Amino acid sequence: MVHFARTPTRRDLLNWLRSGLIAIPLRVVAASPRPDSKTRPEPSWNVLPAWLLMHGRAAFGNASALTIAIRDTQPPLTVYKEHTRVRLVQPPGDNSILRLRFEKGQRYNLTRLPLHGNGSFVDIGANLGFVSIAVAKLRPCMRIIAIEPAPETYFYFLWNCWLNGVPVTAVDLSSSNGMGD
Repeated sequence: MVHFARTPTRRDLLNWLRSGLIAIPLRVVAASPRPDSKTRPEPSWNVLPAWLLMHGRAAFGNASALTIAIRDTQPPLTVYKEHTRVRLVQPPGDNSILRLRFEKGQRYNLTRLPLHGNGSFVDIGANLGFVSIAVAKLRPCMRIIAIEPAPETYFYFLWNCWLNGVPVTAVDLSSSNGMGD
């Protein structure tokens, strides 16, 4: 995880990809500052919006595989860490949330991030999105760039951002820079 004094641009990310500073990321997500969630109702965890279903179909290859993945996904679990509450879903058979819940101490030191300013936070290997979502909740003015190369995990990352009210702008770099599939 890296904290920048200025916000990296898409050109910065592409240059890092070409120079090898980032190891073959397929998807990049930039989360904008979180809107006030007190006025919005909490989403139903398994009734997904169209944009998320579109990403799911791309990740799983077809609608029936996506339907099976959604059906087999357990309801969200809540993780209280780093002075924040994050609701997460995970793929069937995954134990990432269990491991997160039993980690000891302030492993990520997210509370040490600057309180003020509009810096950027880069989460390389975002997995299910706990760190990115926690930063978005703790530092709403900070721009978060999360990179997750595994398509199915990327889908669960987006699902978790949606569950927690963290808006995302998804950018697929795999088709725009010729880095491969």
